[in-house]
Amino acid sequence: MTIACSDCGTLQDLPPLTPRCVATCPVCRNRLESRTGRNLTIAWISSMATFVLLVPANLLPLMHISMLGMVRESRIGSGATALWNHQWVVIAGLTAALASVLPLVRFAMLSVVLSLLRVEVRVAWLGRVFRWTLHLDQWAMPPMHVCWRSCRQ
Repeated sequence: MTIACSDCGTLQDLPPLTPRCVATCPVCRNRLESRTGRNLTIAWISSMATFVLLVPANLLPLMHISMLGMVRESRIGSGATALWNHQWVVIAGLTAALASVLPLVRFAMLSVVLSLLRVEVRVAWLGRVFRWTLHLDQWAMPPMHVCWRSCRQ
C-alpha cells in the first residue's frame, strides 16, 4: 500500500502492518498509520457515549460568568440564537446545523451502524450510512487543529 505523509507529502510503500505496529514518516516523523486501538466494541462504546453526552453538552451551559451582579451564560446554541436575533438567518441556521444538529445526526447514524455490526446484522444500507458518517465528519463540529491545518495550506 502506498501512502503519502499528510505533513510533508513523502510517499511511502507500506507492507501490511502487524497488530500494535505504528508506521511513521522517515522525513518528518509524522504518524502515517497504526494498528492499535481498532476494536469494534470500543468504537461502539465511544460512539454511544458521544451520542448520549452530546445531548447534555448542547443543553447545559458552556460558560457561566458572574461579575458585579451581572450573570451571563453561554451554551453551544446561543451563538446561533444571537445571530438569529440580529437577522442573520442563514448564518444562524448554518451555525446551528454545524454545531448542534450534524454532530447528533452523525453519532446517531454511527451508533446504529456499529450496533448492527456488533450483533452481526447485515442490511443493504449499512455501508451507505457509514459512508455518510464519514462525510459528515468534516462538517460536524470539526476540531480546531483541522481548521488550522486547512488554513495553513
